Amino acid sequence: MKGMSRRSFVRTAGIAAAVPALEGLVAGSAEAQQASLPNVKVENDIVYGKGGEMDLHLDIYHPAAGTEKRMATIHIHGGGFTQGSKAGVASSSRALAGLGYVSIASQYRLAGQAKWPAQIEDVKAAIRWTRANAERLNIDPDKIAVAGYSAG
Repeated sequence: MKGMSRRSFVRTAGIAAAVPALEGLVAGSAEAQQASLPNVKVENDIVYGKGGEMDLHLDIYHPAAGTEKRMATIHIHGGGFTQGSKAGVASSSRALAGLGYVSIASQYRLAGQAKWPAQIEDVKAAIRWTRANAERLNIDPDKIAVAGYSAG
């Protein structure tokens, strides 16, 4: 992101107002989340790059038509770089899509698949892919945030 501080991101994105909604969705069951956000469209296992011989995938959570905020958030899962997957950030990705943001749950190679700094290279590739596909995603390429959880 060009010149955007954390404070301006929160103000611009309205994340502070979204926290109660996110907490409620994350705490609920998968069925409850699906029912509460029926207009969120999900594209699964989109190849965004290669890590050696391995295809790298992401899931795209699209907001309902008419709610788009033209901003994307890329979610990077935790797991100490040794475990976890993009499925681990599905609920937060779905919740933000429900609030109008394109949310992307991104995979990276785990430590058993590739040595550091492959993981950060994979995250950078996901950011580049998102920026390059801004028109397809209906986002502003200068409004991409990254949310990491634990190692992510």
